[in-house]
Amino acid sequence: MRLALALAVAGAILAESAGAAAVPAGRPRRSLPSLGTRIAASSSTTVEVPVEIRGREVEYTGRDGRAKFTGGVTVTRGSSTLVCDELETIQGADEAIARGHVHFVDGERKLDLVCDEALYTHGLSRLEATGHCLLVAGDAAERTEVTARKMEVLVETREALGHGDVRIVQGQDEALCADAHLFGAENRVVLTGRPVLRRPPHEFECDEMTAYFREGRSVLTGSVKGRLVPEHLGELRKEGTAK
Repeated sequence: MRLALALAVAGAILAESAGAAAVPAGRPRRSLPSLGTRIAASSSTTVEVPVEIRGREVEYTGRDGRAKFTGGVTVTRGSSTLVCDELETIQGADEAIARGHVHFVDGERKLDLVCDEALYTHGLSRLEATGHCLLVAGDAAERTEVTARKMEVLVETREALGHGDVRIVQGQDEALCADAHLFGAENRVVLTGRPVLRRPPHEFECDEMTAYFREGRSVLTGSVKGRLVPEHLGELRKEGTAK
């Protein structure tokens, strides 16, 4: 599977991933009871799977209902796991801010995200990541990486939005753009902000690009420019990407 032009990367990003995150070693951690059942009160989606938060130390402020977990913090809900150095809950387990070496993994949906800081809402079903954000997917043969300054991940629908210096890499192929919207359930990705698509030795630039993964088809719109190496055009035609 090749990235440039066809860009079947997004299907892999949201459907395949590296393994689960490791939980930092340390002395036994105490945990609070599950608070996940409170999520339904502030979300249109009923969350039946409970959320569990663990940390070596917990500071709880009863007046405003906030809790601060420090030291090898782990948050779990179903197949999702988030680890970080520090976590401050805002509304029980419904909303919290994770800081320091944040690593989120969903084993069932195959999502793997690392960042500097993340706000999660609706019990780990939505994450807003900031700092150096890296989303990794795929096995050794088809490893895909997406980096951005900011990233939003909607876990249950397998959507991801990257903002600011977005870079998608798969093997020697890459795409650069200002913003990217990946629709995992639809096997589609939309790149905006004058995306540049590089598949050595070819390179394309346009205003907006949409890739349809199952069809192996890409649509480039706006002011399209391309640099093609004639002796390698047969490779693009063979894969049905020279459209």
